[in-house]
Amino acid sequence: MNRCEKDAQSYWEVGDIDENTQTRKFCCSKWDTLKCMVNIAKRCDTNYSEKLTVLYDSAYSDFCSEYGRRSATCALRWWSITLIVIGSILVIGVIFACVLNRLRRRRKQQIGNYHT
Repeated sequence: MNRCEKDAQSYWEVGDIDENTQTRKFCCSKWDTLKCMVNIAKRCDTNYSEKLTVLYDSAYSDFCSEYGRRSATCALRWWSITLIVIGSILVIGVIFACVLNRLRRRRKQQIGNYHT
């Protein structure tokens, strides 16, 4: 369990400046720490894992209200958001290309019908 907080801080790159501030880094690192500790505690004592959850919720829920324990902002990492944006741009591009292609075909068909 000792590694949970250090690993979460390392993963979220929490520095001294981020400590005890309402930043995404700090809050998400706290929720990741809780998740890690609960996973370990569940193997030994489910009551203790529930107490940990209550303890962390009471300590950080109000402070980190913008970045809640189950919020998408903590679940989605920067690379996930980047992939979603790139995927959305690609989907919009394909839709635009299909619509443009259909309009061109329809126009060619109308020109062909006009000449006959």
